[in-house]
Amino acid sequence: MDLKWDTVTRKLVKMRGSSILNPALTLHAIGRNGFDTQKIKYFTAITIDAPKYGGALYDAILQKYQNLVPIEIRNINRVLVDIR
Repeated sequence: MDLKWDTVTRKLVKMRGSSILNPALTLHAIGRNGFDTQKIKYFTAITIDAPKYGGALYDAILQKYQNLVPIEIRNINRVLVDIR
């Protein structure tokens, strides 16, 4: 497959929590080299900061949007030694 990573975008949006009703994220792929109909997996990371939220926001979001999957962070530490 001849797929290309596109530019990673970062965006900050501030709004009142009460103004958000059914949030959504739209992703789009640009077909290249005949791969216009190929299925592509998307991954995205979203950070939400709601300091005035009175409850467990993380648990509430995972309960409402069950297709979301928590990120599993794995650290790989490598030590490179230069022996001269």
